[in-house]
Parts: sequence; structure tokens; C-alpha cells
Amino acid sequence: GSSNAVIANAAGAVTASTAATIAQANTIAGFATSVTYSISDVAANIAAGAGLNEAVNITITDDVTIAQATTIENATNSGSKSVATITDTAAAIAGSSNAVLANAAGAVTASTAATIAQANTIAGFATSVTYSISDVAANIAAGAGLNEAVNITITDDVTIAQATTIENATNSGSKSVATITDTAAAIAGSSNAVIANAAGAVTASTAATIAQTNAIAGFATSVTYSISDVAANIAAGAGLNEAVNITITDDVTIAQATTIENATNSGSKSVATITDTAAAIAGSSNAVIANAAVAVTASTAATIAQANTIAGFATSVTYSISDVAANIAAGAGLNEAVNITITDDVTIAQATTIENATNSGSKSVATITDTAAAIAGSSNAVIANAAGAVTASTAATIAQAGAIDAFATAVVFAVADTAAAIAGSNDAAL
Repeated sequence: GSSNAVIANAAGAVTASTAATIAQANTIAGFATSVTYSISDVAANIAAGAGLNEAVNITITDDVTIAQATTIENATNSGSKSVATITDTAAAIAGSSNAVLANAAGAVTASTAATIAQANTIAGFATSVTYSISDVAANIAAGAGLNEAVNITITDDVTIAQATTIENATNSGSKSVATITDTAAAIAGSSNAVIANAAGAVTASTAATIAQTNAIAGFATSVTYSISDVAANIAAGAGLNEAVNITITDDVTIAQATTIENATNSGSKSVATITDTAAAIAGSSNAVIANAAVAVTASTAATIAQANTIAGFATSVTYSISDVAANIAAGAGLNEAVNITITDDVTIAQATTIENATNSGSKSVATITDTAAAIAGSSNAVIANAAGAVTASTAATIAQAGAIDAFATAVVFAVADTAAAIAGSNDAAL
């Protein structure tokens, strides 16, 4: 508040006993006589000029931006430079310098999240800076930039390798990635800690083996995956239950197919083929059988009872029949078979039931035994199915003998008729 005239009268030093504001400093610096002073003021008053340059010490008592801190650093004052704290965007801080940041008596804080590139620059400063990171997966790189951060957020999808880099960072706060997508093998080889950092879905981009799924299902974080494996590796458990789709690429037994059907996975279930004994298949269910993408085949011959059960399935099953005469009954069980074999002696009625079946393969009965009348009233087709003897259990009349003799298949029979009938016959059978 003085004047050049007053100040000029000093033969020695003119010294301010209290710190000047920047406005006061600008006035003092305008005097022709040199004055020794320091500055203490707030950030809002910072302005470059002689007021700063001719000061001894400069102290800013509150928070400044990088631009304001740079103005202080650029001053040519003869003493120290100090700002209370610095707060600015990560971009502004990363674009600053060691010299500017070093003037902060307190914290230097980024008000926005830094990219990883900015974080690496900031971490290189001698002065500690408080910052968090938000960036995309493509920019992930291990280093001080990650390690010195508070929180790390990756805003898009990452691989397991990238997620592992984030987990391995020694930052002081939280770690988060938007989603994780990688091969089932990579996910299975990861850890709870890595997987847990996913804010959204963790998804296997390839089908997992059952062994891999058991590892994946053990994670505390849910993972979306499907399974493709071979029958030998089938084992009930969480690995199957937590899957979306399950595909077994080779032949399975009914027991293995049942394990797949019993899984509580959320999607489809498929086995390539099913091969097992007729008994096992007949003891199964529509649901189990329906999961076969191709053939279901009985490896042993079915009884007729088993065949009737199998024929009742909505899914076609390839099977043959081997049974005894007492069990013969017309129906789908016979009709849907490939081959039908009756292993003991049958009547003409039973042999006719076998012949009338619409099965796709052969028909065979061990032997046929019935009355001459029944045999004579039969047909070539029925008689031809006998693998062994066809025998009349009663004597044939001359008329019956004529019919029997006409069959392509030999029949063992005797003749009993009236003398007149015998005398009037010219049948070769006599």
C-alpha cells in the first residue's frame, strides 16, 4: 500500500515481514526499488508475472490444477515453490513433468481414470500420484502403471492371459474386467481369483472336456460352457450339471447315456450312438434313447418281451430277436426287428405269426411240428422258415399228402386213408 517515493528512501533492504498475496506481489514488483517478499495465496489468484518472478518463496495453500502448478513452476523466484495439493485429469497429469509434480506438499490426485499408457507415464514420476485405471483389453500390459494404481477397470472382453495380468497387478484397490472369453482349456487352467474379477459373463469359446468342466464347475464364479467329449470320460457331477449343451462324440452304453440324461445342464444332450444289450436297452427310457444322434443298436438278441418294450420307444432301435415258441406274440416287437429266430419247435400257427411279421431281415424257426391238416393248410413261405425238420404229428389223408408234397420244403409225414382213396391216388408222395 506504499509508493515508489516512500520505498526509494530506503538506504538498505526493503523486506515484507508477512507473505504477500499474488495481487500484492504484483504491486510490490512494480516498485523501482527492490523488495524482498514471499508469497502465500490460493489457487484462484495464480497469474504469471513479475509478482511471482521477483518473490523469494511461493506457497499456494489449496488445491491447484496442473496448469496452475505449471505457472508456479515456471516462475523465476529465487526460493522455494510449493502447492498444497494437485488435482487434475489423468491426461493432464500424464502430460506434466517431475518438476511440476514435485512442488506438491500433499497429494497429487487424478480426477479421472487413466488409460494404461497414461498410468505408465504417471507411475514414472518421482512424486507419487493417486490414480485409477479404466481402459480396454488391447492395452493391457504388466508394469508399474498397473501396480501403482488404486482401482483397475477393463471395460471390454478379456482373455484369461489378460485377466491374469490384471489379477497379478499389485494395485491397492479393486480389479475388474467386463467379461472373460477364452478356450475351455484356458479357463480350466485359471484360478478363482482371476475368474472372480469378471463383472459380467465368463464364457468358454470352445467345448470343454468333462475333465475341464469339473475344474471349471469348481470355480466360485459361474462360467458358461458346453461339453464335447468321448464316452470313456463320462462321469456324473457338477461338470455335467453346470454345462449348457453336452455332446458325446462316440458310442455309449445305456449306463453312460443315462448319466448324460440325468445331468441337469441347461441345454441339449446328445450322444453319437448307443450300443448295449437288448436287456439294457429294454430297461431304459424314451428320454435316454432319444439323445442318440444316430443309431441305437442292441448288441444281443432280444426276447420277444424285450422287443415289444423296445418297439414302444419313440426312437428307432436296431435289434434282432431270439426266443422260444411259447413267447411268440404278433405285434410291433416282431415287426420292427431285423432277424427273428425261434430256437425250439413251433406249431403252424406260431410259424405263421413269425412269417406274417414285417421285420426287415430273416425269419427262422428251429422245427415245425403240427397236425397234417395244419401243415397241409399252410404255405410254402411259412414252411420254408424251418431251419430243421417239419413233421406232421398225425397221419395225412391222400388229399393232405398231395398238398404237403407240393411244398418246396420237405415234410415228414405218414398217410392214412381209405383203400379207395389210396387206390385212386397217383401222388408221388405215395
